[in-house]
Amino acid sequence: MSRTVGIEPVRALAFYAAIVLPFLYLPLLANGVTADQLSVLVGLLLANAAALVLGHGHGSK
Repeated sequence: MSRTVGIEPVRALAFYAAIVLPFLYLPLLANGVTADQLSVLVGLLLANAAALVLGHGHGSK
């Protein structure tokens, strides 16, 4: 069994997560980030960065 068979679904999920995640933090930025929401924004930004890295190779065959 090839190692890429198990990785491709994760890569695809990360690729599409990298597309969707910015839509979740844009409302926070548009309404102004309070001190309570700062950790949520940072978490979303880090999740987006991780999704970009993990999903980078999706569809490149």
